[in-house]
Amino acid sequence: KKDEYYTLPDDIIAEIQHYKDYLKDKAIICPCDDPSPSAFYKVLKGIECKRVIAVGINSFIRIYEDGKEIDRPL
Repeated sequence: KKDEYYTLPDDIIAEIQHYKDYLKDKAIICPCDDPSPSAFYKVLKGIECKRVIAVGINSFIRIYEDGKEIDRPL
């Protein structure tokens, strides 16, 4: 049975619209199981911010900055 709940990308986009100007020059830390399928990570990469740092539970972080993704161990 699949009973896990995930926030939908459309819901994230609708909420992020209220904060786009505030987040423009900020670094955002996004805790997630795995950045690849994370809707939050995907949406945050699409807004103008300084960088997005996704902290995965499998001992690595993914940094998105200047259009590039870098994976690093914790």
